[in-house]
Amino acid sequence: MTKTVASGPRNVARVEALESARGLAAFVVVLFHVPGWNHALYDVAVIRNGYLMVELFFVLSGFVIFRTYSTRLVTIGDLARFQFLRFGRLYPVHLVMLLLYLGLEVLKLVAERHFGLRATTSAAFVGSDWGAFVQHLLLVQAIGPLGRAETFNIPAWSISVEFYTYLIFGSLLLLLRRRHLLMGVGLTVSVVCLGLLATGHTHGWQYLMRGVGGFFLGCGISYLTEVRRVTLPRGASVTAAVVLVLFLALKRPHQADVAVFGFAALLVLCLVADGDAGTPAALTSRALRWLGEVSYSLYMTHALVLWIANQTLRVVLKAPVAPVDGVLTPQLPIAEALVAMFVSLAASLLVAWAMSALVERPWRSRSRRVVGAPNPPGLPVVGASVESS
Repeated sequence: MTKTVASGPRNVARVEALESARGLAAFVVVLFHVPGWNHALYDVAVIRNGYLMVELFFVLSGFVIFRTYSTRLVTIGDLARFQFLRFGRLYPVHLVMLLLYLGLEVLKLVAERHFGLRATTSAAFVGSDWGAFVQHLLLVQAIGPLGRAETFNIPAWSISVEFYTYLIFGSLLLLLRRRHLLMGVGLTVSVVCLGLLATGHTHGWQYLMRGVGGFFLGCGISYLTEVRRVTLPRGASVTAAVVLVLFLALKRPHQADVAVFGFAALLVLCLVADGDAGTPAALTSRALRWLGEVSYSLYMTHALVLWIANQTLRVVLKAPVAPVDGVLTPQLPIAEALVAMFVSLAASLLVAWAMSALVERPWRSRSRRVVGAPNPPGLPVVGASVESS
C-alpha cells in the first residue's frame, strides 16, 4: 500500500499545516500584485519578493504528488488517468479566466474606439493577441522560448508549467520503474535546472525550469521522509518559516531568487517532520484551512479583481496617477490606500470562494467520476489544496 502523508491524527494536522501554508503563500502572491497605490504600503520587501511564493507551491506539489502517486503509476493507462485528473483539476478555472480576459480585451477595444479610453498597460489585443490565446488554450504559454507567458491571465503561467511537469514526472516513473531511480534522475534534473536559473543560462526555458526544479526537490523531501524516519526538534517549522520571511525581507527583488528553493524545501521538511507538538496551532485553524482550500481559485482570479479595482480608481474615481514600475497607477493617501487594499483583498477572497464553489470543485468532481476515482479534497497545484489519496 502507498504510504501517505495523511495517516493518523498527527499527520492529518501536518497535511492541514501544508495546506494552510499554501493558502498563506497564495495570499502573499495577491499582496505582491496589489498596485502601488501608496509607496509606504507598496515598498515592503517581503511583499515585493512575494512572487517567489510560487516556488514554494512547486515544492509542495512535488512532495504530495510523489507521496500519493509514486507507487500508483505503473502502466500507460495509469499515466493517462493521472494526467486526465490533473487536467480536470487545472483547466476549468483556467478556461473560465481565459474567456473573461478575452472579453476584457474586447471591452478595451470598444473603450478605445468609441470612448477614447486606453488601459494603463497596453492597447487592446497588443501582447494578449490571438496567438497568445491559442497558447493559453493549449497550456503551453510558459513552455519554451516561443511561449507567451506574460499575456492574458499572467498567473496562469505556473499552471502551464505544472501540467507538463506532472507529465514529465509520470513519464519518468514509467520509464525508470523504480522510485529510487526516479529520485536519482529527478534530483539531478532539479540541480541542473536550479544551476541554470542561478547563472541565467535558461534560453527561454526559465518558467519550466522553475517548476521542474522545485517539483523534484519536493519529491526528494517526500522520498527522504519515507525511507528514513526524520524527526526534527519541536519548533523547527516556526524557525524555518522565520528564516524564509527574513530571506524575503532582506533580499532585493530579482536577486539571488534561486535560493528560495532551499528555504522552501526546508519549510516543507520541517512542517512534516517537526516534533510532535511543534506544528503551530494557527496553521490548523479553520480560517487558514479555508484559505488553503480556495487558494487555487484565489491565485487564478486575483489579478483580474485587482485590475478592475485599479481601473475603478483611475477611471471612475479619477484618482491622480503616477508611474509605478513603468505603469501609470492611481496614487492615494495612505488611509485611502489601506481602504482600497482591504476592499480589493476582500473582493479577491469573495471571488475565489465563488470560483471554487461554482467551477473548481464541481468540475474536479466530474473529472474524477469519469475515471471512477474517489473524490478527496483536492490535488496540490499552484495555489490549490492538498490531496492525500
